[in-house]
Amino acid sequence: MSFIDNLKKLEYLHFKIKTHSTGTPDELSCKLQKSRRAVYNMIDELKDMGADICYCRTKQSFIYKNNFDFSIVIKTSNILGGRKQFVNNILKCNYNARNSFIFTAQDEFGQNNVL
Repeated sequence: MSFIDNLKKLEYLHFKIKTHSTGTPDELSCKLQKSRRAVYNMIDELKDMGADICYCRTKQSFIYKNNFDFSIVIKTSNILGGRKQFVNNILKCNYNARNSFIFTAQDEFGQNNVL
């Protein structure tokens, strides 16, 4: 699995936790197409970033106990045509209501390009 795919799944996990819609650990592992152990490793990654996460039996969902937010921004620079002209790109990942991720690249002039 690629680096970007792993980031997408981590962003999706954050969305499910934030909306109290993870389901049981087994259901969540099916949603993420990962093993139960891998899901707990992902939760540990969010905890390492400062998230206070617990499982709520009443809601049957993992929930945040603190005001945690997670977003992904990837910034790249390219040299164009062998010249020392740099273009900065910002890659943002957002989850949309159709259960998919939208990656938008923004150049240094503020123009957005959906990937």
